[in-house]
Amino acid sequence: MNYKINTKNGKKYIELFSASVPLKAEADALDIVALCGENDTYLLMVRRDALSGDFFDLKTRAAGGIIQKFVNYHIKTVIVIPEDAQGARFREWAGESNKGSQFGVFSSREDAEKWLLK
Repeated sequence: MNYKINTKNGKKYIELFSASVPLKAEADALDIVALCGENDTYLLMVRRDALSGDFFDLKTRAAGGIIQKFVNYHIKTVIVIPEDAQGARFREWAGESNKGSQFGVFSSREDAEKWLLK
């Protein structure tokens, strides 16, 4: 896993850039849950390259399973993915997700970080 521990405004979060095997199932999310626990943070930013193609195909239910695992472990998660890489259905799903307080999707790192740290 390629990640960095960031601290801003007194809050620590993990920024996951990529994974040797991109996240595609709930079991993969458990590795990230463990990483958060090891680093004593429950804030997570995930970049596009850390996610498999299945994550963006809502029919596979990979995104729902992975996000549900993070929610179950109280890990506030934000995904950074360029808008042009989002399909129409994924954008619609992301827009609904951003209304909650546990999971969000943003096209810019700055917006994602602002949401994550609020």
